Amino acid sequence: YNEYKSYLRLGMNGYMLKCFKTPLNNSLQLTISHNRFISSVCKQHYQRSGRCDLKYEFVQGSTNLPGIVYIPGYLSGIAGAKSILLKEWCKQQGNVSYLTYDPTGIGESNSVSLDEARLSHWVEDAMDMVTLMKQKTGRSPLVIGSSMGGAISNYLAYKHVNLHSLLLICPAINFSHQFWNGLRTSIPSQDVQILDDGGTVYITLEGEEWVTFPMNQEVYESFQKIDMPLEPNSITTTYPVRVIHGMLDETIPYQWTLSEVDVLGLYNTPDITYTLVKNGDHNLATEESFRVILNTVKELLDYGSE
Repeated sequence: YNEYKSYLRLGMNGYMLKCFKTPLNNSLQLTISHNRFISSVCKQHYQRSGRCDLKYEFVQGSTNLPGIVYIPGYLSGIAGAKSILLKEWCKQQGNVSYLTYDPTGIGESNSVSLDEARLSHWVEDAMDMVTLMKQKTGRSPLVIGSSMGGAISNYLAYKHVNLHSLLLICPAINFSHQFWNGLRTSIPSQDVQILDDGGTVYITLEGEEWVTFPMNQEVYESFQKIDMPLEPNSITTTYPVRVIHGMLDETIPYQWTLSEVDVLGLYNTPDITYTLVKNGDHNLATEESFRVILNTVKELLDYGSE
């Protein structure tokens, strides 16, 4: 009960959507009645020789369903809002495995500092977590990627990593140049000069929380490594692909993925849909946004089931 109240207050519990439409005590009765089915969360470190160990969380579900691997956005990890939403929802279902993690240099995956972390590390992290989920469930997973995590997930599809299905949330596909130019216009001129001289500046942004990150030419160039040719049918998949984007997203405007990237034409598959959330911003943390995300997850989990 106390755990439920805390997640209700944060707006991150899997039953939160129902709380907007039912009396509070009815929702609590529903949650309590399901407590015996709630899956436990296993918190471990994934050890890798010569590389940063990754802190990850794993919810054990059934091997009859694909597990979910959540690839977080830039500087986000286990503590991100969507990560917690998905974890709590999977716990409540009781039969859906879930895995998320702190990428290299972030959160408790800190044997490498954020100053040393590069996008290549985060791509390797994502590949390793997909492999780990396959080992735990014996099945290819549903991969969900948000923002930069969406760009990394898109890159995995481009590299033909075997997945069950793919959900991209406000994906920052091929957005490195726009990010770099936008950053340069938003910081003081003396910081722009530092970047031009090959130095490092530290930027503080407000996302799901206040974060400070290093930026320099080398970091920018690492972002460019997952930019890909935007030719029609560049990515061939045999699994369904779903894209969800907020119409109020000012970080990665939906027009970018819909028109500039043409994500619908990018994938050589008939099973791809693009959903716009009218009142959703980049974080997609509203009731409406969570409902769309979870409904899409349920749809994809059913893919291929008999």
